[in-house]
Amino acid sequence: MKQKILDISMQGKLIPQNINDEPASILLDKIRAEKQKLFKEGKIKKKDLEEIQPTLDEDNAYYQNIPKSWSLVCLKTIVYILNGDRGKNYPSKEKLSFSGNIPFISAINLKNGLVSKESLKYLNDEQYNLLRSGKIKKDDILFCIRGSLAKNGISKFTKGAIASSLVILRSYNKRLISPLFLLAYCNSTQISSELNKYNNGTAQPNLAASDLSKFVIALPPKMQQHKILRAIYRVNNIVDFIK
Repeated sequence: MKQKILDISMQGKLIPQNINDEPASILLDKIRAEKQKLFKEGKIKKKDLEEIQPTLDEDNAYYQNIPKSWSLVCLKTIVYILNGDRGKNYPSKEKLSFSGNIPFISAINLKNGLVSKESLKYLNDEQYNLLRSGKIKKDDILFCIRGSLAKNGISKFTKGAIASSLVILRSYNKRLISPLFLLAYCNSTQISSELNKYNNGTAQPNLAASDLSKFVIALPPKMQQHKILRAIYRVNNIVDFIK
């Protein structure tokens, strides 16, 4: 029941549509302006400004009949996708500890949409400072691209790093794209249909970050993101009460 609720919410069918809501096309213009600002400040690269047009096939019935105020875009357009550091500075298991202040997060730590401290390992300051990428911020979405594909959770840590099996999905501006809305998308059937297109693993499921950037998302207007999240919360509470 909860999965169904999540899925219909991602199609704009859980809440009434308000014709006065600023359309997602305007939201996209604001995101592009934010990306240009970050580029000029040297915080993102020129390749991050490039956009991919969404491609749909016969399996994309999920996207049919979305509200007119919504937009279909690729994930790369609205979030910054960051790989972890896979170079010589990648910390070996024996150099990690089970105590400390700088978490080193792997897929095993992603549980129920959060980062669990159970079995969580930690970096020291020297190891962390050597890493060139994969450093997390508060409200980043951590997404598994190897092994347990699409396993995910939102970070509440202000400092830390990810293992090579994960990538970071970071909103360019949290006031424009809610991290909690991104988390809901990552747990919807919508993302499952995208995985079926790009999973290139055999015995070990595997997804390239470049393919993840092509995932299609039905983007609602800014105001509707929060309305959707509140509606999901309310209906899920009713389901829990009935159980």
